[in-house]
Amino acid sequence: NWENNGDRVMSAGAHVFDIYSPTSPPPPSPPPPSPSPPPSGTDFSGPEGPAGDLVFVAWSNDEALLLSTVDLPAGKQYAITDQDYDVAAGAHISNDWERTMIFTVPAGGMPAGTVVRTTLRNTPADKQVYVGQTKDVLYIAEGAALEPGKHTFAMGMVTADLETGNAGGIPPNLEMGITASQTPLRWARYRPSAPHVGSREAILTAICDPANWENNGDYAMDENAYAFNIF
Repeated sequence: NWENNGDRVMSAGAHVFDIYSPTSPPPPSPPPPSPSPPPSGTDFSGPEGPAGDLVFVAWSNDEALLLSTVDLPAGKQYAITDQDYDVAAGAHISNDWERTMIFTVPAGGMPAGTVVRTTLRNTPADKQVYVGQTKDVLYIAEGAALEPGKHTFAMGMVTADLETGNAGGIPPNLEMGITASQTPLRWARYRPSAPHVGSREAILTAICDPANWENNGDYAMDENAYAFNIF
């Protein structure tokens, strides 16, 4: 758009620019960029805090399978207990027959969707969890001390009723149907045919649906049987 000007007169009237006449609308603005998807393990509409971060997908008399729904770093600790939770007192009830064991996220961490196998019979003996025959509740809490507001999941089994407090109630940071559930089964697993792909909230809701659980009394505790894709 340029040319030699060595022999031209420098005349201001030689150019006429029309930069938008008053009646001409400006050109349309470009559309805004599409929002980036949230990073793996992040959810902006589901439970807040640690609720739902680590949940059960199977358990037997002495073992359990745990699912991370967010990215968990190696070495992070969680308490697993069958001690009843007293809603009025805001604490678990300590006794001589219900225990609390500590689960530590293994080396390499647990990216969202990872399932790991763990014993419920940590040593010493006072760190061993036994599932009751007639009714019981299993709880998971972030950290090693069962602190208020740190629960991640609760599952009532057999005749336990979390909503009435029969065998233990629901901690206030958990919600029935999203981060708490119950099943009439003593040993149970999340069905392989149940949803394993979806958003964090969708997977948590599916896990808390009793119809998605089946008897686990004679099934091997194999984490490789589960492959969750949580986005």
